[in-house]
Amino acid sequence: MRVSAGLPIGVAALLDGEARQRRALEAELVRRLEGDGFEEVILPILDYFEPYEPLLTSRSRDELYRFVDRDGQLLALRGDFTPMLARLLAPTLESDGVLRRRLEDEPLAYFYRGDVIRFQEARPGRLREYYQIGAEVLGPGKREGEPAVPDEVDERVLRLFFELLGASGNGLRYQVTLGLAGALDRLLLSPPDGLG
Repeated sequence: MRVSAGLPIGVAALLDGEARQRRALEAELVRRLEGDGFEEVILPILDYFEPYEPLLTSRSRDELYRFVDRDGQLLALRGDFTPMLARLLAPTLESDGVLRRRLEDEPLAYFYRGDVIRFQEARPGRLREYYQIGAEVLGPGKREGEPAVPDEVDERVLRLFFELLGASGNGLRYQVTLGLAGALDRLLLSPPDGLG
């Protein structure tokens, strides 16, 4: 059997200081997220496919790596963090009139980090394995003891994102995906210092 020194299409290894550089940036981003009140969650790379199937478009379904495990269960490799986090938090929120957590009083602010794996057609430079750090806020936040409107929550996350991006300043490439951009227009008109 011939062993190849190469890697599968769409994945990469970090060598010769690249790993150290990424870990240093990651440590700074985590420090800032925790300093802004976000709590880290660690999510598995494998999950059942079934809970997500009704939510998928044909394109997003085609991007997921799925397989049948040894027990006959259809599993998927993590292609995104948000749906899994939402599915795992749902049982702790209001259900059948029983209020387990009140998001109006205490919004949930989480961050996560790790790899996501999605199939992409092979092209030069196109990856199938991505490293992500992301943050989610569930429920309205508060400013100076007053309930906040949802746009303020959006603005909190976007301002933090711009601060994190500005702090990195190391020439790495980034891909930004906004799931909800309610405050984006205001931030683009008056960006934080250093990003104008």
